[in-house]
Amino acid sequence: MRYNNRMSEIGFIYKITPHNCEEFYIGSTTDMKKRESAHITGSKIRTSKVYIKIRECGGFVMKLLYEYECETEPELRMEEQRCIDIFKPTLNTNRAFTSEEGFIE
Repeated sequence: MRYNNRMSEIGFIYKITPHNCEEFYIGSTTDMKKRESAHITGSKIRTSKVYIKIRECGGFVMKLLYEYECETEPELRMEEQRCIDIFKPTLNTNRAFTSEEGFIE
């Protein structure tokens, strides 16, 4: 990750869908393998809505929606929040980005 040097980084916007479920979660990362591994671990022990649903449904599928070139982590989080606002996933419980300044065009 090269955010500190202000070089472009490829981020990923992804979707998690628990098995046999229409509900979904949208997230972002710069490392899909590492993030999927974290979700697998989280689904075993954490108590957030997405992980409870994953346990109830017996697993999940993580799918890349698209790549996003960004210069900072907040920029990637803003893009994630934009997707959350558009697609309205039912398993996201927190905002990805909360600063009002980030939404000024």
